[in-house]
Amino acid sequence: MEYNLLELKEKQKQLDSYIHELHDVTYETTLKRRILAFLVELGELANETRCFKFWSLKGPSSDDVIFEEYIDGVHFILSIGIAINYDFSQNIDVKENNLSLVDQFFKVYQLASNFDNSAKSYQSFVSEFLNLGVKLGLTKEKLDEYYQKKWLINFERQNNKY
Repeated sequence: MEYNLLELKEKQKQLDSYIHELHDVTYETTLKRRILAFLVELGELANETRCFKFWSLKGPSSDDVIFEEYIDGVHFILSIGIAINYDFSQNIDVKENNLSLVDQFFKVYQLASNFDNSAKSYQSFVSEFLNLGVKLGLTKEKLDEYYQKKWLINFERQNNKY
């Protein structure tokens, strides 16, 4: 399966430009913070799936909550790609695997933590994050739909001094 993120990248670039202007920051001054923010969002997503909570009988949050958390990660992953001047015209290949959800989270954490600002590293990182979305039941259409909703919310938040 392949994803093209060019359209989402353009929307993210608009949001990022607005945030940069309001907060007097740049991609260069915030790259490490964006990566850390992604890792935090990834943790929040894992928490909503509850896939690691072997001590609890409570099930995962609703798909809606999980997808919203996943999309928070999409915003940061797109910003990271823009920051390193990644060529978004290339499709990202997503190869499904037989990893458990826990192992897929570990794989994404590892790739994000070891990210070296190269296009190859970024492709691997994004591919595995998109694969995580597939494991969660998120289709490309749903990804686009949830992204658009959160994109509008994020503009509104900036306007309200979030």
